[in-house]
Amino acid sequence: MRIRCQRALIARHCSHLPPPRRSRPTICLLKRIWTTCQRVTEQIQTQMTVQQIYARAEGELQDATSEHFTAVLYAMVSKFDIDGLTNCINKNKSCLRLIPSNRNDCDNEHCVLQFSMDFSGARFEHFFNINIQLSDQTGTLVESRLSGGVADHLLGLNADAFQRLLERRKTELKWRFLLKYFEVKLLVKKPTAMRKNLTVIVVDMELIQLERLIQKMTTF
Repeated sequence: MRIRCQRALIARHCSHLPPPRRSRPTICLLKRIWTTCQRVTEQIQTQMTVQQIYARAEGELQDATSEHFTAVLYAMVSKFDIDGLTNCINKNKSCLRLIPSNRNDCDNEHCVLQFSMDFSGARFEHFFNINIQLSDQTGTLVESRLSGGVADHLLGLNADAFQRLLERRKTELKWRFLLKYFEVKLLVKKPTAMRKNLTVIVVDMELIQLERLIQKMTTF
């Protein structure tokens, strides 16, 4: 099960395009997006444990010259509450602001005016913002988020389709990942003056077999 960052980016950038034949400039743009994201994903090669990630982000191994770093983590998915109530966020289609899923309106006066005058269709688009906790022999990484196109491809459907699923199907989907081991590529954003909390973003994710997991852990 390989979740490709480049697929997520292509889906995000090209969701508005008609499905028939694409022009040559569009094809070139897709190739550039694919190549760029593939390079970024392939560059994430530094294996770390949960303890080392926390040490480098907030502890004794901090590097003051950088606000973020990447890591490869071999860990078990210990929490994956996709059947909970807070796994999706709304984005206003007018101002693109993020709106909590329990709210139906945006406070922006421009949006209110536009929606009342000339806007038809859905006012918001939904996207995943799932807390996924990853555990290895050194601890549990609790701040990880699985969101956007990466989540779409991992789950095999987008947030709108997910919200239409029966609760039973959501639970079945959760157990495809919960308590299984993955190779996870992460982007870790350290706390700063403007961003108080540690942010950990899942960039790529691959189910890993026990034999390869043992090999990775024994050689690390």
